[in-house]
Amino acid sequence: MHMLLTGELITAEKAQSYGLLNTVVPPDSLESETMKLAKQIANKSSFGIRLGKEMFYEQLKYDNLKDAYDFATERIACNLQHNDAKHGIDDFVNKKNT
Repeated sequence: MHMLLTGELITAEKAQSYGLLNTVVPPDSLESETMKLAKQIANKSSFGIRLGKEMFYEQLKYDNLKDAYDFATERIACNLQHNDAKHGIDDFVNKKNT
């Protein structure tokens, strides 16, 4: 709130400490680190990514934690029934690196 009301700029490190950023990298590493993250996400199940994003934003609409947890539980169960999740679990159990 302080930053919003005062307009004061903060460092990336400070923003990270507030939970506004996940990672801080040097400017000369930004492009390579961004591509590394993009490739990591691209290698995941598109169904799982879409479901996760939808679940995240939908939970914000709930007024209480119990309803949000109930919704998340239902969505996670749905995800586990999808072939992508079944293959991922099988790969993990059998220690495959796909």
